[in-house]
Amino acid sequence: MSLPTVTDVRFEHHRPGQALGVKIERIIGAQVNHLGSVKVISPESRLVPWPLEQPLASRTRCSVSVRARQQAQQEHTAWSDPAILETGLLHRRDWSGQLISAPWAGDDIETPLPEDLFRKNFTFDAPVQSARLYITALGVYEAEINGTRVGDHFLAPGWTSYDAQLIYQTHDVTDLLSSRDNCLGVRVAEGWFKGRIGFEGGRRNIWGPRTAVLAQLEIIFDDGSTRTITTDDTWTVNKGPIQRSEIYDGELYDATAKNLVGYLRVNKVRGPRGHKITLLHAGVLEKGELGIRPLRDCKARDIYALRGDEAGESYEPRFTFHGFRYAQVDDWPSADIDILDSLEAVVCNTDMEEAGNFTCSDEMLNKLYSNVRWGMRGNFLSVPTDCPQRDEQLGWTGDLALFAPTATFIYDCTGILKNWLRDLWDEQKRQDGVPPMVVPNDWLDPNASPHEPWKAVTDPPLVANAFLIYSLDAMSQIAGLLGKELDATRYRQEAAACRLEFAAEYVSPNSRLPSDTQTVYALAITFNLLTPAQLGRAGDRLAEIVRRNTFRVGTGFAGTPYICEALAQTGHSDVAYAMLTERACPSWLFPVTMGATTMWERWDSMRPDGSVNPGDMTSFNHYAYGAVAKFMVERLAGLKRAEAGWKRARTEPEVGGDFTWARAEHLTPYGRIASSWRLEGNEGNLTLTIDVVVPPTTEMEVVIPGDEPRTEIVGSGEWSFSVPFTRRYEWPVKPISAMPALARLLKLLAPWSTSPERRGGLALDLAVYSPSDAKQTSNELSLTAHYAFTAGITLPMKHVRAPRPVRRRRVPGQMQHPRQQTQHCGRHGRRPRTFATVCGPGCPTLFKIIRVTGEEQNMPPTPRHQARHTAPVPPPRRLGLHRQTHQHVPREPRRAAQPALALQERLQR
Repeated sequence: MSLPTVTDVRFEHHRPGQALGVKIERIIGAQVNHLGSVKVISPESRLVPWPLEQPLASRTRCSVSVRARQQAQQEHTAWSDPAILETGLLHRRDWSGQLISAPWAGDDIETPLPEDLFRKNFTFDAPVQSARLYITALGVYEAEINGTRVGDHFLAPGWTSYDAQLIYQTHDVTDLLSSRDNCLGVRVAEGWFKGRIGFEGGRRNIWGPRTAVLAQLEIIFDDGSTRTITTDDTWTVNKGPIQRSEIYDGELYDATAKNLVGYLRVNKVRGPRGHKITLLHAGVLEKGELGIRPLRDCKARDIYALRGDEAGESYEPRFTFHGFRYAQVDDWPSADIDILDSLEAVVCNTDMEEAGNFTCSDEMLNKLYSNVRWGMRGNFLSVPTDCPQRDEQLGWTGDLALFAPTATFIYDCTGILKNWLRDLWDEQKRQDGVPPMVVPNDWLDPNASPHEPWKAVTDPPLVANAFLIYSLDAMSQIAGLLGKELDATRYRQEAAACRLEFAAEYVSPNSRLPSDTQTVYALAITFNLLTPAQLGRAGDRLAEIVRRNTFRVGTGFAGTPYICEALAQTGHSDVAYAMLTERACPSWLFPVTMGATTMWERWDSMRPDGSVNPGDMTSFNHYAYGAVAKFMVERLAGLKRAEAGWKRARTEPEVGGDFTWARAEHLTPYGRIASSWRLEGNEGNLTLTIDVVVPPTTEMEVVIPGDEPRTEIVGSGEWSFSVPFTRRYEWPVKPISAMPALARLLKLLAPWSTSPERRGGLALDLAVYSPSDAKQTSNELSLTAHYAFTAGITLPMKHVRAPRPVRRRRVPGQMQHPRQQTQHCGRHGRRPRTFATVCGPGCPTLFKIIRVTGEEQNMPPTPRHQARHTAPVPPPRRLGLHRQTHQHVPREPRRAAQPALALQERLQR
């Protein structure tokens, strides 16, 4: 094998970490031109510590080349192309300038103000060797030297926690300076710093009432002399032509004063001076009109007042952006210039290198992956936002926490995430480390009320406690990687203790969990909260729930990233693939069938009839549900990490469904890695071929399926394996329907309902319900919001034995114990009632008598029930951050009523 080529040498500078105390300057490289050659013996080709004892100082410029060899060989690779490294201003003392602002800044803190134009004129005669501009602002800025824009940053310096961190940019401006007269100009607008931002309409001046700029221009002349120009009181400032620029509401540009180069871009327009063109943006059409209702308080409107140039003029916004798919242009003045020829959409996002790709034999899934990637790109602008269009655009932690593994596969987003996490830590410190606003739950659960999407079906404390244990596991692993063994042990012990509490609090003897939803089982399985024996039963129950729901998604933000993986982990990859390829709403492919180009916030942001969901939370660009792309890459294509940082990888494709091939590739720190498979031949005589590409200094575990699966460990290079293949399950998977059982039951009960033997009987309301079966049942029977089908049926006393009510003592204000919720036939609901069991153990349909009338209710309780009432109450349990106090009343196992068993036998026959 020929020696590889060393490419893409990059550098990092690490400051002392506030949380972890890490202080390392490190590079990927080993030769510094002016300091000689240094040999580094290491198996790593990333995060290699700086090889010299002395770290680089501010304003240091050097080039580094790298070559490599295996330790057992003497032959080297060729030297890489030189990588240029230049340090910026690393210390506070390196700055000699000061923040300056306009004298009118802060006069009116509630009204959007025009942009500020700062200007500094200066001259010199000597030839320039090099020049660097270090610049930042409170607000957003653009800099120009002698009329030419400096750099290509958009909305610089970006969105940070401004009172804790302010990022600056460094520009090489040597070629922009002239030999005599020069002018440095800076436009500053409100941006996130002072403009309206935040949830539920937001507010202004969150970080301060005054925008400002800080700039430092350092010039080195050919004779070695230097000159520094900094922001101070010698600069001049005026109001610019941008009269208003806000992230939510857009921009108003008045060109009657001055020309500006600049989002929906207008390339050419002619009209009378002062005539205003309005550009309105939205993400969807509603009844043939621009759908602006989902924007809520966000105007998303740009207005341009023409200066009257007969030759034509152009315009694009500078200090705002919009999330849109459609635009409406009002008052276009040029009859001789076609609007479509003049308008151009400009895409803006943080500069990230595309790192991963996925394709397969299903074009709908390929489109889904494209939607995930495109939605992520639009939302990663300075910070990872939730949506880019309405009056929100905020860096929600929950969205990114669930999407981050997918995001880091699709793009190299290390820089933006590292900076955002620093801001997050700065904000958390003010709240003792706890984000203060929202308690975790299964946000936007499709079974929740459309008007109250935060009221998920799954118990919120259960979700929060599951993520607490997941976080403790993650902290244990992180501490271990950092060599902090004491911390790793402490977190590991905390996680083990919480697992025991979780099992005692939530897991029933038959491995059922409260709420009995897709989310609760997905979290319990993927977070390793169950014993091996419980895991299989929980996986079977999850598969049953999904099949009863006809493979439609029943999870919100918390459960969606894990639902398919949980099914695959427990041997139900066939159900996972059926769920992944389902097209009815709610599903991942439903938006694709409706023409979506990004991920939606709701599963039904657009209804099947084309109407827009009437709820307030209706975004058409929300990446969180796109976390399923991780499952597509790791299970369908088979490519996953075996160690952090891709030093060791693993390919184990789940070949199934009606897929015939799949491929995934990723640009790791060591180079490109890829995994693909394909099926060839006819049914009964299929051959599976797995191809992998492994970069240098890494290994891959290749799991080859078959009657006797085996694992091959391969090093760098290209490898191919072919084996005979036999499908493990039938396809397509069939859903489970409760309707045949219901029909047979009603047929059996019909003679009783018309029987003349009515005296002494019980008038019953029979409710058929199943949280997991909700969508299917509601679609087939048009049931109520609680999925209850009520049939008035009268049963003779001899056919039903109704147990007495068990009244549980509760302290006012305490929450009901999860096990008190009705989970199967015959169990008690939220308040004491008399229930009759009408089916036996193992019944596939859940039945509950929701109302019982008759003299049977008034009979005195039995001694057994009285003993329950007087049982001692144990002390309350506490679990994790989300504490609940429950009263637990022990009770004997409930035995099914004999008539119900007889009914069950008749139904089975």
